[in-house]
Amino acid sequence: MGVIAISGQVASGKTTVARLLADKLGYRFISVGEVFRKIAAERGVSLIQLHELAERDYSIDRYVDQVSIDEAKRGRVVVEGHLAAWIIKDYADVKVYLKADLKARADRLARREGISINDAVN
Repeated sequence: MGVIAISGQVASGKTTVARLLADKLGYRFISVGEVFRKIAAERGVSLIQLHELAERDYSIDRYVDQVSIDEAKRGRVVVEGHLAAWIIKDYADVKVYLKADLKARADRLARREGISINDAVN
């Protein structure tokens, strides 16, 4: 079937590893974060606002989970997200959890989000 779940800490390199793996294997790539960003754009809200909405409206998380599950059922896919290994646990042939030290993650997050390292750590 060929379903790989890449999970891990914030800014641990999940997206980079998942994209490289998908390219190398000729698999599709699905990012849970990109699904959230698409929903936020469609609703005209920021990602932070969407996360706040999702805390009250569980249908948002259920929808994102279902997108991941549907893609996993199709096979030949790398699904990346903080909880991807849990969400598609019944379909994943391989589950990978990435960890990185705090300094490396803070550096990545600060660069990616355009914030200070201090803000990234907090």
